[in-house]
Amino acid sequence: MREMADQIKSTLSGMSRNNWAFLFCLVFCAALLSSKYLLSLCTIALALIALFDTKRSPLRIRFNTAWKGLPDRVRKRPDIFAVTLIFFTYLIFSLQSDGIDPFLDQLRRKLSFLAWPLIFLVLPPFSRRQYLLHIYFLMVNLAVSAVMVLGIYYTDWYLYNRVVGYGLALPTPMNHIRYSMLISLGIVGGMVMLREGFYWRWKWERFLIAFLVVSMFVY
Repeated sequence: MREMADQIKSTLSGMSRNNWAFLFCLVFCAALLSSKYLLSLCTIALALIALFDTKRSPLRIRFNTAWKGLPDRVRKRPDIFAVTLIFFTYLIFSLQSDGIDPFLDQLRRKLSFLAWPLIFLVLPPFSRRQYLLHIYFLMVNLAVSAVMVLGIYYTDWYLYNRVVGYGLALPTPMNHIRYSMLISLGIVGGMVMLREGFYWRWKWERFLIAFLVVSMFVY
C-alpha cells in the first residue's frame, strides 16, 4: 500500500498544468449530469491553475506570467473571448434590476461565461486528441444516463406516458431542455469522432461510438 501511495504521489507531482486541466475538465463533464457542487469546484480549480504557477521542490507559488500575453491570445482566438460577451450583456441589463441582491444574483449565475474563456485563453491548449477524449467521456456518461432514464420510464410506463401526454417531461438528471441539448451535443460529437477515426485504445471502439450515436439519436 505504501508503494502504491508513493507511486500515486510521484505521478501527481509530475503532472503538468495541461494534465491537471485535462483531469478537471473530465470531472466537469461527469458533473454536468450529477453535481452542481462539482461543477463549481472544477471551475475554481481550473481558475487557480490558470492564475498561479506552482513549483513543488522547492515549494514556490507565483502569479502565472502567461496572463501578460492575454491581449495577444485574445487577438489570435477572438472566438473564445467572444463568449465573455454573454457575461457583459447580463452585466449591462442587470444594472436595471431593483436592489443590489438581484443584481449580484444575476451576476453570480453568469460568472462562468467570464471565467471559462479567460481560463482557456491562458492555459496551454489541449491537443486534438484531448478534446476528442473529453467528448468521448461525455458521450459515455450521456449514454449511461439515458439507460437510467429509460429504466425509470419502464418501471411505470403507463404513468409516464400519461405524464408526457399532459405536456410534462420524463425524469432526467438535469433540466430536460438542457439535457436534450447535451444529448444532441453528444450525437454531433460522436459523428465528429467517427469522421476523425478516433478511438481511445482499441479500434473496435469505433463500432461502439457508432452504436452510441445511433442509440442516442433514437433515444
